[in-house]
Amino acid sequence: MTALVAVVALLLAHGEVRAQSTESPAPSTQSEPDQPEVSTDQVDVRPTAADGEIVERLDRIMQATGWFTDPSVEVRDGVVLLDGRTETDRHREWAGNLARRTQDMAAVVNRIEVIPAPRWDFSPALKEMRKLARHIIQSIPLLLAALVIIPLARLAARWNENCFRPRVASPLLARIIA
Repeated sequence: MTALVAVVALLLAHGEVRAQSTESPAPSTQSEPDQPEVSTDQVDVRPTAADGEIVERLDRIMQATGWFTDPSVEVRDGVVLLDGRTETDRHREWAGNLARRTQDMAAVVNRIEVIPAPRWDFSPALKEMRKLARHIIQSIPLLLAALVIIPLARLAARWNENCFRPRVASPLLARIIA
């Protein structure tokens, strides 16, 4: 287990060194899903990372983001094959860049499909309705207080009006005072 942790730490450290040593990344072009994206780095003849370790690491990272549906990673002799679905081109490109920066990768075949969110997505409306319901429930005590205070205020106004009516000559002025 400690050997696996050490290998993963070396993979991460080696990947950071590689990422820092490159001057500028090549401009990304949208390639055909079946065309491999060849890394511009040197291809090692004797890779140090086992394919299974690479698969496990990339799969865990993709699962952790929550951006992908049914992500699948396969590695064959330094070629990473990425499968799955995502909602944006940015996430698809991110996965390809992640695989390219992985230690001992010679090429990346990014077959991740971009499936946009459906047009008839009612989840924002449902979210707002839940929020509105929460506000209504929170305001129930205020509504109950209003149901008690308003009749009491009307009774007090009538009482005041009856008290001031005989003393004030104008009925309008008596209502205003009440």
